[in-house]
Amino acid sequence: MASITQPLTRPLTHPLAVEPASLIDLGIANPPPDWVLRAGDVPADVDADIDNDRYWVRGVGLVSASDLFSTSRASTKYVTTASGILVSLGANVFPRSDKGSLLEVGKTNNLVQSRDFSANWSKPNFISGSTVAGPDPLFNVVALVPTTTSASHYLKADSGLNIVTFTSGQYYTWSIYFKPAGYNILRFEKPHNTPFPWTTAIQYDASTDTWSNTGGLSSWSSELLANGWRRLKFSALAAATQAGVPAFGAIYINVYGSFAGDGTSGVYLANAQMENSAYATSYIPTTASTAVRASDNITLLGLASSMSLSPAGSAFFSARVNGFGTAGESVPRSIGFGASQTFGSPMANGSNGRWQAWNGTASLSSTGVLADWTTGVRNAVTTWDATGRTVTMTGSAAVTSDANPIGNNGASTAYLGSNNGGNMSSLYLSRAALWRTRLSDAAALNLAA
Repeated sequence: MASITQPLTRPLTHPLAVEPASLIDLGIANPPPDWVLRAGDVPADVDADIDNDRYWVRGVGLVSASDLFSTSRASTKYVTTASGILVSLGANVFPRSDKGSLLEVGKTNNLVQSRDFSANWSKPNFISGSTVAGPDPLFNVVALVPTTTSASHYLKADSGLNIVTFTSGQYYTWSIYFKPAGYNILRFEKPHNTPFPWTTAIQYDASTDTWSNTGGLSSWSSELLANGWRRLKFSALAAATQAGVPAFGAIYINVYGSFAGDGTSGVYLANAQMENSAYATSYIPTTASTAVRASDNITLLGLASSMSLSPAGSAFFSARVNGFGTAGESVPRSIGFGASQTFGSPMANGSNGRWQAWNGTASLSSTGVLADWTTGVRNAVTTWDATGRTVTMTGSAAVTSDANPIGNNGASTAYLGSNNGGNMSSLYLSRAALWRTRLSDAAALNLAA
């Protein structure tokens, strides 16, 4: 009888057995699933698919967000889902929805009773209408219905803690959630005797989703949400200092001036906000006092923070704008993995060592005016080695390069975003991936497409 030659096979191991280090180094252990990003045939060493809440690390396998990211934020926070619902997250909870992760610096809502306008607000000539679920479905909103008396019908933050001082040279941003209940038009009067440059009440028409009389504003936009709600946002620069001013000027219903309502038509308004900022951040609820939303400080854990990315590496990022719709807003939209100066220095023109800064063009600087990215998702890729770095992004025909090589990967803590939550406002980070090799320009362009 002829002998039978047995094929070579890998010995079976116990399911809980530790894979040999050599297999981990080769990437054979815990092979990447099909969804892990690949540049050509090269899978990422770390892939955070935040939209779909799945994460993979080479040599470790599938992990959870809490395995990959440690979140420090000393306050609750709101994020918005892809369907336009507000969701409240507790302190130190990774700021994620199915839109991605909203990473923000700390901000203050200077308006009190911002959700229901129960005190420190004027509301003349209204009656209460029907009740609906608010932008945050856990809180109901009662319609403001103009009376049948011919008079002005407006809402204004003009008493108590809602009286503030505006400072020359400071940008301010106002926002409010609006749902028509018979009337589609709001007109925003500037706070009386204040140093802001607009002279005619700003008008927003929900029936056409259009703004008018915007002269004097630095930016304005509407964010369409679920169940007919939308968030209206606009910003302006104070030209002088003024004390004793309403924090939110009169919001006129339907017309700027007097009219007689029909007693049934009205508007739903909720979640007003005024920030010392050139752009709006996520909603910060207040009751009897102003409130602060703390910075999102996201520390990378495990392999993602300790892997050697010197002398070569690559990083991929994908993000969407957080509801801004007006071109030319000077808003920080930086994106990246970073740390203190010793980690990856000098990857991004700044002391925080970010590996990617994202300004709407294939730029290596850290902030800038984003005139060409007002909606949708954008991808960017940074690659580097001992001789320099390149960056490309959606819409770029080529890479932008310079001669700054990456520094040594020191022992400093690594962050998602920059150290202590800096420069991460107004973006939902959808995906982030790392390679321990420098990808080719062609591969980088393909990923950024």
